Amino acid sequence: MDDFALFSDDRSFLAETRGEIENYLATLRLKIHPIKSQLSATRYGANFLGFRLLSHGESFPKDIQVRVRNRNLQRARQRLRQLQQDYATGQISLKDLIQRLQSWEAHLLNGDTQRLRREIFEQLTFHPPPLLVEEPEDILDAEF
Repeated sequence: MDDFALFSDDRSFLAETRGEIENYLATLRLKIHPIKSQLSATRYGANFLGFRLLSHGESFPKDIQVRVRNRNLQRARQRLRQLQQDYATGQISLKDLIQRLQSWEAHLLNGDTQRLRREIFEQLTFHPPPLLVEEPEDILDAEF
């Protein structure tokens, strides 16, 4: 089942809607995950797809601030350091490196992360692996 989120300040509306969603899903032979499904006050925010959704401001409907979860950010920084090392040692190609960086940036674009992305990507430096140079005597011994 794909992930989805439903927000309201009316708890009874959410409970009623949840029942209707469960009934509909049952017709598709699907069900809501009992542990991952939760009703909570919007003032506490909610974790969703690696982000923290927070109610922001007093307007109605309220603005939602979408921030990267701290734990996800820490793991991503570790992965980026590993990518730097893997690229520098030739364990990953430039094509794969670019693909992974673009994938992570695409995920970040779903949140309010402009400043975060700028800070992270400005700090990153990737050094290409050293070129393998054959020793002159190896060249002389080679058979043609």
